[in-house]
Amino acid sequence: MGPSKGGIMSLNVFRKLSVLSVLALSTVLLSASAWASDTAKVSFNESIRKESKTVTESTLSGSSSETQTKWSINGELSLTDSTVKSINGDSDFKLAVGKFEFKGKLQDDPDYAPGKTSARLTLKSGNSSDKSRSILVTVQLKWDKNKLVAKAEAKGFYIKSIAAEEFADNFSGDIKAETTSVIEFAGQSAHITIPFDGKVNRKSGGGETGSGSVSGFAATVNIRGEGRKQ
Repeated sequence: MGPSKGGIMSLNVFRKLSVLSVLALSTVLLSASAWASDTAKVSFNESIRKESKTVTESTLSGSSSETQTKWSINGELSLTDSTVKSINGDSDFKLAVGKFEFKGKLQDDPDYAPGKTSARLTLKSGNSSDKSRSILVTVQLKWDKNKLVAKAEAKGFYIKSIAAEEFADNFSGDIKAETTSVIEFAGQSAHITIPFDGKVNRKSGGGETGSGSVSGFAATVNIRGEGRKQ
């Protein structure tokens, strides 16, 4: 006596559910595998204010400008077991976003010691022989067995702009563009395209002087962006 009609239907349903369960599990495993591979994320915020003035007298003219820049960059990079085990004072770190680039080694932090999982690196003005060097950029690094987390911050008049300054001279209104970034640590790296948006507010002015004329503008640029790689 063969299996009943109800038994056959139950068996078919069980088989379909089993196939769906396997597919669902495979999807989860593939997603986990993709995330565990060389994943990375970089985001930034940048704000600049640029003031420019041109003075013309008779046949002579002169121009001057001043730009104040403030930005922050946040980055993450997944790490393999072999990378984590190889980390030492000679391990390199690189963070490049737009026109800004920073390179250093963990041993550049005087407080770094083997076994530590953090470091503070800086970029200073002038050269190493200057006694009155000021800190332009600060980079904080923290890592564990899974990933590196980096944060870079800068503020001042002599800071390399990420991307905002190129919109300050001849642009006004909304911005939509993209730039590139690289994050590297202890031999691992990721290259990421970062779309960003923002806005330029501009004011222009000028007039006649007793012996010539003066013209100029003040522009404020604010942009932000984020990119990921999986």
